[in-house]
Amino acid sequence: MPDDTLLCGKRGSPSAVAVKDYKAWDRHPDRGWSKKPAFIRQRLRERFIEPISSIPIDARHGFTTMAINCLLIETLEAFQRGWTSTKTRSAESFRYFFSRQPRFAEFNGAGISYDFYENVRCGLLHQGETRNGWTIVRAGPILQSKRINATKFHGRLAGAINDYHEELANPANRSLRANFENKMKFIIEQAR
Repeated sequence: MPDDTLLCGKRGSPSAVAVKDYKAWDRHPDRGWSKKPAFIRQRLRERFIEPISSIPIDARHGFTTMAINCLLIETLEAFQRGWTSTKTRSAESFRYFFSRQPRFAEFNGAGISYDFYENVRCGLLHQGETRNGWTIVRAGPILQSKRINATKFHGRLAGAINDYHEELANPANRSLRANFENKMKFIIEQAR
C-alpha cells in the first residue's frame, strides 16, 4: 500500500492516519499503543457506524443497516482473532462474536447465532433478502422471535467498537494486541 494511502480520517485533518503514520508508530517507545486503539475505533466508526448514523432516522433502511452490521461483525472478529480473512470462517466469526459480546446476549445460544448467520447475513449478502421467517424492523426490542431491530442492533455495534477500543488500550491484553497487529500488517501489505 503506498505510504500516503489513508487508513482513516480525511486528508489534511488532524485525525487523518496514512500508512506512513501508522508505520512510524512502531518507532515510538510504546510501539504506537497510545494511538492504535483510537485509530481503530475511528476507522471502524467512519466506515460502518457513521454512514448509517448520518442518514435521518426516518430515511434509514433496515436491510442496508443490517448488511453493514454483518460486514462489521466479520471485521471486528477478524481483528479480534488476528485473521487475515474470514473467507472460510464467516459462520465461525458470528458464533464467536455473539458468544463473547454481552451487548448481544439475545443472539447467543440455542443455535440463534448460526440461524442469524444463515438467514440474515447470508440472505442479505447473497440474495438481498432475509430467509426462513427472519424480518428486519426499525422499532421494538432488538430481537423478538425472528424480528431484528436494525436501529438497536446498529447502536449496540457502535458500543462494541468502543468495547474493543478499551480492550486494546489495556496493555495486559497482549494476545489481542498481537492479533490486531497481524490484521493491520495484512491490510497494509495487501494493497501494494
